[in-house]
Amino acid sequence: MIIDRPNHIVICPCCGAERSGVDFLVDPETNTIATVLGQVRLTPKQFVFARLLIERSPGMVTKEHAYEAVFLDDTGNGPEIKIVDVVLCKIRKALLSLGLEVRTEWGKGYRVVWLGPEGPQDPAEVMRAPRGPQVRWSTENDDSLRELMGRGFKPSQIAAIMKKPYGAVERAMRRVGAEVA
Repeated sequence: MIIDRPNHIVICPCCGAERSGVDFLVDPETNTIATVLGQVRLTPKQFVFARLLIERSPGMVTKEHAYEAVFLDDTGNGPEIKIVDVVLCKIRKALLSLGLEVRTEWGKGYRVVWLGPEGPQDPAEVMRAPRGPQVRWSTENDDSLRELMGRGFKPSQIAAIMKKPYGAVERAMRRVGAEVA
């Protein structure tokens, strides 16, 4: 698969030739994806999933469609659907190193966005939240948590009230409960 762009040179993963005017190349023989930023070799399942995302770009791929297309065999048997999340986690990092960002749109599916060799080009992309780990819990949240715990709220209710991820609230509740005991 070749996406046409002027002034870019991508090294073909199968023959080593320089290809100009393309953003990325997908080589099914070696399970390799190459961009102007380098190339990455994936496992066969990771490659099929990544290729599905790239071919559907800028469209969406639902979790169910990815599961059926990548993991089910001819008889309809396969691992649990949770495998989609596991493989997606692995290919997300590999593709990001190539300038391809896999985005999750909750309730809709996944999409690949080409960030380009210089990063986000669209001003809307620059306005996105900062990348990397974000602090989900601070010590100021502990007081609010203690108050809500004292009033008998459940973890899911506390997460909704505090507008925090459920997992962060649950971990903080265990930590705060251990401090009290």
